[in-house]
Amino acid sequence: MLRSLCLLAALAAAAAPVRALAQSGSGELPAGQAWFRDTNVTRHLYSPTGFMLRQGEGYLSQKEVLLTSFGYGVTDNVSVMVGSVVPGWFLGAGNLFGGVKLGVEAADVLHLAVGFQALYLPVPFPGGTVGALHATATYGTRDLNLTLSAATLVTFPGAAPSPYPALVIAGGMWRVSSTLVLQTEHWFIPQLGAYQVDGVIMFNSVGVRVMVDRNLSMDLGIARVPKLDFPLPWLDVTWAFGA
Repeated sequence: MLRSLCLLAALAAAAAPVRALAQSGSGELPAGQAWFRDTNVTRHLYSPTGFMLRQGEGYLSQKEVLLTSFGYGVTDNVSVMVGSVVPGWFLGAGNLFGGVKLGVEAADVLHLAVGFQALYLPVPFPGGTVGALHATATYGTRDLNLTLSAATLVTFPGAAPSPYPALVIAGGMWRVSSTLVLQTEHWFIPQLGAYQVDGVIMFNSVGVRVMVDRNLSMDLGIARVPKLDFPLPWLDVTWAFGA
């Protein structure tokens, strides 16, 4: 539990520069830099933020070589997403996931969203169709922000019940230049289990987002998984449109 508290304390400490940036109004258009709009600010390495795609904006994302996803802004306040591990279909393992996200700008530096994602996997666990309902709050600007999400798993008929029905996700990002964003993301599952660390199951990650231009970007990171002696690499290449 001590490690969890240390991580949360670090995120809380990071809120000071976020607050200062928001109050000063800085971080908009640094002199001499082409500070183009980053549509990928709607998510961290994986988990969502409170920011929304604008109407007509979208992206095609290839995660970890295998996972393909497509997101689209239906309106400024409603986004949809669909995806699949495409090679699985050729192996007779059909799979599909999708979701919807609704969000509002509650204040200049406060963005709130709720969403639902459903996943179908033809495997014993979770098996069938499972879903996740989440509520997300992001504080800060598009260039420097902190996010806190709470989610609960929903199982559908025919799916095995999950032993981890709830989780909390804390994350942050800082756009340090026109083309580079620093990111961190931490998943906390406050329930005992086979992968517990001090009574809390945790998945921690850190990475960078390299933006070639307003349309093409790449996320590079590493994730710490409980009981693994080495970090797992994370790669996400995204093509955005409509920005």
